[in-house]
Amino acid sequence: MRSRPTSSTRSARSLARPSRRRLALAAVLLAACGPTATAPAVSSFSAAPPAAAVRSGTVPPTPSPLATSSGTVTVTAAERDAWAQIRARLPLGSPVAMPTWLPASLDRDHVVVDLRVDAADPRYIVTYSGAGRSIELGMGGAGPGQTSGQSALGTRVRRSSAVLSFPSSLFFDPSGPALRVVQWQEAGWVLWVSSSTFPGGDLLRVAWELDPATAPVPLYDRVRDGACASTTKPEDTIDRLMALIGSADEDAVLDCFALDVGFANWATLPTTTDRAQRNLGEVGGRVFVQGAWTFTSEPVFWTQGSKASQFFQLGLEGGRWRVFEVGTAAYGSPP
Repeated sequence: MRSRPTSSTRSARSLARPSRRRLALAAVLLAACGPTATAPAVSSFSAAPPAAAVRSGTVPPTPSPLATSSGTVTVTAAERDAWAQIRARLPLGSPVAMPTWLPASLDRDHVVVDLRVDAADPRYIVTYSGAGRSIELGMGGAGPGQTSGQSALGTRVRRSSAVLSFPSSLFFDPSGPALRVVQWQEAGWVLWVSSSTFPGGDLLRVAWELDPATAPVPLYDRVRDGACASTTKPEDTIDRLMALIGSADEDAVLDCFALDVGFANWATLPTTTDRAQRNLGEVGGRVFVQGAWTFTSEPVFWTQGSKASQFFQLGLEGGRWRVFEVGTAAYGSPP
């Protein structure tokens, strides 16, 4: 586990520079700035799933069983009580990822918990069900497992590299029951969000909005909250970011980004002109905004030359719209 850097020195903030920070993404988008603009890989899909994928009434699968052990318990409780039991019984330091957003059809007053309290191999699976559908959140073991013929989308969940995987057959039959899994690791533990009855876009939102209380520490401390990130519109954040490129104000540039993604060195690039942006729509509760600008002189290592075009994925962090992913392509809601 990394120790948290402080904001009292310049070197702490410089950890966000690409040459020194430790961002390790599960997959890599096409880089727009050589080694400085890296973001997760995307699949080739670009359209949201049809409404049938959301209205599917398929019977939810049986919760994945935990290995039989004297320390295994199964309880049904209201959401807060269920997660309180998990926190109380797991060994100290175990990651606990409670959802803050779920589809409205799920029953949060009757949550099923399978919990193994073995100190050497703790595990939990929490199942939410409702209207013939379900979502599972789990920790421990190897995860739900995958089959052949998978498509995958790289992203980040709770400041960790993650992958959404699903059968490629869903491109042709998005309403069919098939296992979708968002999976990642924290401190050596496997965590996941899975469902056979909700589309990948819903699983991404559940994963992206998990409670960060026990997540790995941020890469840097925020020094100038509000210097860039907007409380009202994601487009305003991108307008300010484009204006801050070349400003030499690294702390203001970092405020445009989420705490585990930040390109402080954009403050050292040439200044910009001819700026424009447009909102491209929402995926999993986040918004894609395309930004375009012209550098006043051609920057070194910027592969697009003096003309730049980037796709920014923005979500709320600390009550402000901040950039979570950057790349030269956007993607639609996965099936």
